[in-house]
Amino acid sequence: DPKGARGARAWATLGQRALAADDPGGAAADLARAEAADPTEPAVDGLRTALAAQRAAARAQAEAALHTVAGPAQVAAARALLNTWPDSAVARGILRAADAEAQARARAAALAQAARAARPSARIAALREAQALGADVQAELEAAQAAADEAARAEARAQVARALADGPDEAAWMAWWALAPADRAAVPAPAPLAAWLPALVAAGAKPRAAIRAGLA
Repeated sequence: DPKGARGARAWATLGQRALAADDPGGAAADLARAEAADPTEPAVDGLRTALAAQRAAARAQAEAALHTVAGPAQVAAARALLNTWPDSAVARGILRAADAEAQARARAAALAQAARAARPSARIAALREAQALGADVQAELEAAQAAADEAARAEARAQVARALADGPDEAAWMAWWALAPADRAAVPAPAPLAAWLPALVAAGAKPRAAIRAGLA
């Protein structure tokens, strides 16, 4: 009877053969026919269990394969896998990570663009934030840092020059001595102390003591 236990067993047998031939689609069709004949037949339950195990194994293999590729290929494979297993947490996790990475790249690019138009004082912080998100701005960051350093040195030179011009006292000379040698050379300083001080310090004198002696 194709609608009874015998028919169910026959369809279940065909389904097991389809599984052995790696034809899960055919096995699923045979299972549907077997269940229609007699869903309580033990052979039907055996086919149902075997088909579920085959599907689970195929899904696990497909999900594991997602980790053997990267980039756009992994995203495409994850989307394809969801067509078969829409509830795959592995595939969904990969797509969420890819979306987050794309958003981070977009934010990094936006920050880098904003940094190029920012005031020098804000440019370095913006570039560092963009770099932390993955933007390739190392060269721009180094250039911005160098420009900021030079601006700070120029301001320091200007302050020392004003202090010396206003009437060089001990504090003005100590500030002049605190400059880097190249910066000291760029700041006009009254003679003869400007020439004596480096020589005195080189000979072992303390800068402050040498300055006081020169001003006495």
